[in-house]
Amino acid sequence: MIKKIITFIVVLGCIFSLSSCNKSQGYVAELSDEKEAEIRDKVLSDDNKDAKIYFYGQYDAVYVIGYTLDNPSMSNNNIIKYDSYVYGYPTGVNVILYNEQEGKIMPLNNYMKSKKLGLLEKEWVDEAYFKNIYEHFVRNHKDLYEETETNLGLQKEYDITNSYLKKYLSDKEDDGSTQINNYYGSYSDYQVVVIYSGLFDNLNTLTKEEVSDYTFITSPKYLLIAYKDGEFSKIKDLFEKDLITKDDLTAIYNQHKNAFKHLYLA
Repeated sequence: MIKKIITFIVVLGCIFSLSSCNKSQGYVAELSDEKEAEIRDKVLSDDNKDAKIYFYGQYDAVYVIGYTLDNPSMSNNNIIKYDSYVYGYPTGVNVILYNEQEGKIMPLNNYMKSKKLGLLEKEWVDEAYFKNIYEHFVRNHKDLYEETETNLGLQKEYDITNSYLKKYLSDKEDDGSTQINNYYGSYSDYQVVVIYSGLFDNLNTLTKEEVSDYTFITSPKYLLIAYKDGEFSKIKDLFEKDLITKDDLTAIYNQHKNAFKHLYLA
């Protein structure tokens, strides 16, 4: 009898543990065909009934859903920055929160803005689940997040610009203009970039950095820098520490001179 009671308690504990684990995941793996059909009927307009559906997670009665628009605009990819994450999705996709219990719809962008401004009367999605939402965005739009020879990926770009703001512009109010202007490749896990900030638009002075046989010309609003794990290094430091080769240096220089011909002419 005692053995049966112990077994029962262990099984019960496992059930509660699994239940807790599933809740902490914050989402189910995919929409069932029945639920997708129901959402199409309740959420999508007649023009978008056959749209492709992207599923970013279910949180209690709230579904985070993306769907392709019938007439997409010609703007760039959509980017929503929240906390330490970037939620990026292609042009022509609309992302919404659908509260099934309340029968309400809210664009994800509006929801995020309301969270930042503290305007929500009631949270629809628990704070702990935003990492899960992010993972779904990466899974659905992997090509936007991948680092390639010519592209850093949305999350890496955000990490670099965010670190730049903290290190170089902590005494200024960001005007939203800070961005990666050029990407020259990854060397020894350092991303070599030029970061633009409109906060320096009024400064027209030029800066020269001598590295081996090359002279890199930049300006305050175009910072040439290398980034790795939250830290920045000068190109000269990388070369002197043998973290980039002479061929790497030549490749970086040629890209930079070609991109900023007007600075070299000046």
